[in-house]
Amino acid sequence: EGRYCAWLSVSLLLLSWAVLSFKRHEPVATAKILLAAALGPLGFGLMRLFLRTAYRDNLAWASIWEELTELIFIAGVGLVLWLFRGALFQETRAISAGASAST
Repeated sequence: EGRYCAWLSVSLLLLSWAVLSFKRHEPVATAKILLAAALGPLGFGLMRLFLRTAYRDNLAWASIWEELTELIFIAGVGLVLWLFRGALFQETRAISAGASAST
């Protein structure tokens, strides 16, 4: 995972740079998406490297901390999605309201 995450992150960062350099129409939006996709594997790979280094003598603690940090991350993503659910699904509600009003 350490090598795979690093290569994936570097590839996505280079692709983001290429989009910024060569795309002529609205390059920033696409580059932001690629940058966000690159930061995930980069952060995960660094977290795994830190935990393996910090707990190299006690791998049970490394596994426990890894699973706890993943749980906290998933809970945080769920909380953000829950808090912004109105803004995320606003267009869907407007389309379904328009469709039901026309019937």
